Amino acid sequence: MAVLLETEPTGSFFQNIVHVLWRSLISENMWERKRALQTCSQLLSVCEELQRGDACEHFGSLVGLLAPLTCDPMPASRQLAVTCLNSLLRIQGKAANRVIETRDLGSLCEGLHACSVVSQLQTTSKMARVSGPKKGW
Repeated sequence: MAVLLETEPTGSFFQNIVHVLWRSLISENMWERKRALQTCSQLLSVCEELQRGDACEHFGSLVGLLAPLTCDPMPASRQLAVTCLNSLLRIQGKAANRVIETRDLGSLCEGLHACSVVSQLQTTSKMARVSGPKKGW
């Protein structure tokens, strides 16, 4: 993916991958969602590393797709969804020349390991507040 993103000067590659992942991210099959989240996480990580802002073109749609997955029944999927949101926020922050405080999201990932469903729901609620729209954006 890194090579393809480096050689593709437009955002079409990113958009095509997200389009392919979309169906898997909303799948009823939790293993399919997990694999799609792994791919999405890698894609966003590469975009962040290459400082490509194309991910921000569809920021609202991606957040809307990823945020509910922070409540996925599979803990690994919840963590991957938070990792994706974390990367997406940093990418948007860099594109807008703003510093995004992502330490809160990173520390909240640990709360997704809680055995209590109530604790997990409280954690995902906090994540939603942290990843919500910021004033001036």
